[in-house]
Amino acid sequence: MHCGANLASGELQPAPENIPGGQESTEVEWLQVLEGSTFMLSDHRGDVLGGSIAGLFHEDTRHLSRFVLRVSGGRPSVLTSNSIDHYSAAFFMTNNELPGIPAHTMSIQRYRYVGQGLTEVVVVTNHRNDPASLQIRLTCGADFADLFEVKDMRLRKRGEFSLIHDTERSTITYAYQHGDFRAVTRVHSTEPAMLDGDDLVWDLELGQRVTWKTKIQVTVGQGDEELAPITPEERAASMALQQWRGTSAALQKWEGEVPELDAGWDLLKLV
Repeated sequence: MHCGANLASGELQPAPENIPGGQESTEVEWLQVLEGSTFMLSDHRGDVLGGSIAGLFHEDTRHLSRFVLRVSGGRPSVLTSNSIDHYSAAFFMTNNELPGIPAHTMSIQRYRYVGQGLTEVVVVTNHRNDPASLQIRLTCGADFADLFEVKDMRLRKRGEFSLIHDTERSTITYAYQHGDFRAVTRVHSTEPAMLDGDDLVWDLELGQRVTWKTKIQVTVGQGDEELAPITPEERAASMALQQWRGTSAALQKWEGEVPELDAGWDLLKLV
């Protein structure tokens, strides 16, 4: 099932949520991951709040200007988060007190991979010996601003925006057209989701000590080219192939740093 909505053309006004950590602090320590011409900037929950300079960028265009995860209406508390390497990051969080669910009894994890788009795995675990009912909501948005517009916070878009829901594929598509310039962002969930405006919504009934997860794939495109995000599996296969061929930079660095044994006994040289 497809439904289309023509959004307003003209100026985009910054959203009221202009502090990337909600209203908790005006000092934000950004977390960035990048690969080639794609990079993502978020707060330490992994969120991108509207009105901030954060987002998912490809070829100097912002393809996600909002990307906020909520658990039963609230934003989870951060335990720890950090980049794993230049193209990936992990966010470990827990719940605040929720209706019928005590605080710190659920774990919420986000594993992010950037490359030709975005792949993010969301994992929710109920650590109680009782079942839990909760709602996971991912709010998205795409303003297709260029880097100068983002930097100056002057989002003057004169083209035409559109939003399309594909409920069968749990996909929200954002598109922008201005003259010959066309850009598109598709946000897809591998687990069936209800689509509510800009939100993907999952109503969960988690049994005792049960884990639920979904993979979010964000595809970006400009002009006639639309790129499929590099998945963690593809990247791992590529790294394994590099190591097998002996071309892995990490492997070469390790080999260059390990101690070498020099002995007169030839058998020891085989160790």
